[in-house]
Amino acid sequence: MASGSVQLQNEMIAITLEPDFGARVTSLVDLQTGRNWLVAGELNGSQKDDAVFGGQQACGWDECFPTVAPCASEQWNRNLRDHGDMWGRPWATNVKEQAVHCEYAGSGFEFDRIINLVGNSLVVDYQVKNISSARIPYLWSQHCLLAAEPGENIVLDGIENLTGRDGAPDLQPIRSVDANYASKSYSRVKQRASVGIDGANENIRISWLATDLPFFGLWLDFGGWPADGPVHQIAFEPTTAPADDLNEAIEKSNEVWLAPSETRSWQVIFELNANTNKGG
Repeated sequence: MASGSVQLQNEMIAITLEPDFGARVTSLVDLQTGRNWLVAGELNGSQKDDAVFGGQQACGWDECFPTVAPCASEQWNRNLRDHGDMWGRPWATNVKEQAVHCEYAGSGFEFDRIINLVGNSLVVDYQVKNISSARIPYLWSQHCLLAAEPGENIVLDGIENLTGRDGAPDLQPIRSVDANYASKSYSRVKQRASVGIDGANENIRISWLATDLPFFGLWLDFGGWPADGPVHQIAFEPTTAPADDLNEAIEKSNEVWLAPSETRSWQVIFELNANTNKGG
């Protein structure tokens, strides 16, 4: 079992994660160009049930389960924590060759994430198991905050039209933190989603199948949130539901149910490419 920071790399990619802080991935570096694709920041947060996930916590790559926004859940018989049970809390982590296996033992569930480095890709396999005696619903969302540069291009292949509370998002170009803009929107995935950012010297793609994860969430923040300390970040979020919290997912009939002892598995792939788009 690993303790302290865990580093893993091959000839093309290097990652760092923190087992004691939600197994958060704090860096995702393209060794071809030296670019870290993740928003950097301190490990700032509480393990308590009433923890708040605000601007100081919004960095790196976390996993949100069984909700994103906090809510009172009748099915779980408790208040569900802001951004889920797992961020900022200890995970068991084991490294073997080019893979890191992270496991969270939750209240009524077990959650596993295995990251495999394969050439210029991260192959990320997930599994969740219901270890309680009752059926439980959940919402899962990957929460990977990317550090984009103004002028870079957003690529959204394999998804339908995005809609949010304020209508469709303003996608191009990526603006600076001075834009004072923030937007959250969702769409269905057609068959296979491939989304990401094209930069001048490198690009990133995140892909998954609709049969695994039928929805996509897009978070754009160019200085629009939070009001007391605006940040600059983008999140491409494979997700089980077009909803901010589990109750909203249930209202939309998009929750996923797990019977006692049942498991669900899915996969997300990251691909880092250098020098494929010179235009920026």
